[in-house]
Amino acid sequence: MNDKLYYQVPSDEEYEEIKKYATELWIDIKGEFHAEKTDKIHNMKNVKDNFMYIVSMFDGYNQSELLSRLSPKTKKSVIDRIKSVNN
Repeated sequence: MNDKLYYQVPSDEEYEEIKKYATELWIDIKGEFHAEKTDKIHNMKNVKDNFMYIVSMFDGYNQSELLSRLSPKTKKSVIDRIKSVNN
């Protein structure tokens, strides 16, 4: 198992992208009750495994929805990190 990739900090561009789309998805899911999750995401810094922590905030269905919103580069970063702990 090579879980080191999982904990690697992504580029700032990828991190900001995942924060943006995760926030939008929480708004779509929760409507007016999204504040707790979106505030948490907004206050997170690009350190350690926060990139993947944001992904893990969603169930499997909504993780797929989040991935569908990401650019190919950021999507690959997420998938590579998931694969790194599953191999």
